[in-house]
Amino acid sequence: MIQRIDGIVDDGETGYKLLSSVLRPETFPGILNWQNRLWLTMRNFLNERSTLSTGVKCLPNSPEFEKDEAWMFDNRNFFVKGVTFQISVTFQLSVAISRMQGLTNSLRRANSLVVAHSLQFERALAAQIILLAPMAPHFASELWSGYVSAPHRLDTSGEILWDKGVLEQAWPQVDSNYEGYELLCKVNGRDMCNFKMTKSHLNQLTHDDAMELALSQTKLQQSTQGCKIINTKFTLRENFEAVLHLATETTDRKIAKGS
Repeated sequence: MIQRIDGIVDDGETGYKLLSSVLRPETFPGILNWQNRLWLTMRNFLNERSTLSTGVKCLPNSPEFEKDEAWMFDNRNFFVKGVTFQISVTFQLSVAISRMQGLTNSLRRANSLVVAHSLQFERALAAQIILLAPMAPHFASELWSGYVSAPHRLDTSGEILWDKGVLEQAWPQVDSNYEGYELLCKVNGRDMCNFKMTKSHLNQLTHDDAMELALSQTKLQQSTQGCKIINTKFTLRENFEAVLHLATETTDRKIAKGS
């Protein structure tokens, strides 16, 4: 991913447009504020982890903590998916930065219990630093140095390479059980309904599958009642999203194309 960004920046006019969309004087105060919030987040993480007793890794057993853990899981996946899409598909670095700042907001909202005990917080903070690294490698390296110095690590899956630098980490991946991928159905250009699913389900979707899902929805059935479907188009952006376009014609003209 880092090499991909380097290639974009080196690509003459495209690279100039991308960088100029980010490096505007009016954006500097916001970037500096974000930098400060990231330092505060790291400081809180280190403080909370340092207060735990040696060997304590048990998770708090409460519905509130489980809810917070699930919320952090969703936020990590949502923003990893969004940042990756903006960097690798649309090449809109300013939007990618905005998504990263959204992840920072989520981390800042976590209470002390979550910061100290949550595996999903630990994963989300790692993802935050790794996502930042291609754009601010020196700053990300400083953050990573603090991150890996924290005691009482929770991740033992191998996802986080604790003995490696931030530039040696794998790009964060969306979890296979995250149901945040979307099939969007449009009728004559208007959003009609959507379906949430996992990445594997999304990537296996066919035109017929999408049609079956769409036509099973009461809202779409009602909106196309008395209409004839004259054209359909299915677009799949693997690992990101799918869109089903329906074009109809009707004498009702309620949602007829061109009305």
